[in-house]
Amino acid sequence: MFYRLKKAVAFLLAAAGLCGLIPAHAELPDLTGLWEDPGFDRAEFVILHDFDLWTDERLGEEPDGSYVITMTWSSGADTVDTYRMTAREDGDGISYENGLYVSVTGDESEMLEDMGKGRFTLTERGTLLWQDSYCGSAGEMELRCTSLPAPSAEEVAENYYRPIAALTEGTAGAGLRFAQTVYGVFQFCAEYRLWLVPDDELSANMLDALDLLTEEELAGFDANEPDVSDAALQLLEENAEIDGTYADAGVLEPLQSLREDSAVRFSVADFLSCVMTLGNSEEP
Repeated sequence: MFYRLKKAVAFLLAAAGLCGLIPAHAELPDLTGLWEDPGFDRAEFVILHDFDLWTDERLGEEPDGSYVITMTWSSGADTVDTYRMTAREDGDGISYENGLYVSVTGDESEMLEDMGKGRFTLTERGTLLWQDSYCGSAGEMELRCTSLPAPSAEEVAENYYRPIAALTEGTAGAGLRFAQTVYGVFQFCAEYRLWLVPDDELSANMLDALDLLTEEELAGFDANEPDVSDAALQLLEENAEIDGTYADAGVLEPLQSLREDSAVRFSVADFLSCVMTLGNSEEP
């Protein structure tokens, strides 16, 4: 599983330039990214390649470069609808025949549509028009690719570098703090949705964040990062068993939830690839 997650090292906004005009009959550009319609402010579409994630869990297929799409629509205070599909290039857009629409209210989930059919058509304006066999609002949407900012240098320093730098072996509660810090890597990737931010912007902010650390913090991060990264990467493996320390640390359930989110799993792998690249450039 992990080799597929690591296959794409660059982050996912190659489609950020789609907001300009697209010449007629041009080759279909990469559509990965976050797509939204300003008129539907509670609906968003995340479009990724299946080799960034996977299709075999849903379709029994090996990755072939198709698109995995997840729509999330907050339709009420405690109700979230999700619509997932695997789409393939089809002329001036991408089409699907396996949409799975599920509505979750509190702890209850309801299947609304199984094997929904539809397509996303790329316009000359660089937007996507949606047609769907189930969702009546699809025809009203014109989706635009939206860029998310990378966390600032201060946020990277406070939420990633310093927790790792502060780890100390051989002290009371060291194992619990280590488990919480590994969970913090998943939480950091999820909170800032790193799978949707530009790779170069994130890398620049990570380097700038190093200048905010003291020499002691830099030394602590350098000493502790390999163990934290190794533990995080092990948790990405398909059949990984989670040590009971995570339960003792009070992070088992949220960690399991993040591990089950395919975009978060890809993001953790890609983020740690970025960390390793910084290390290769002789930065801690």
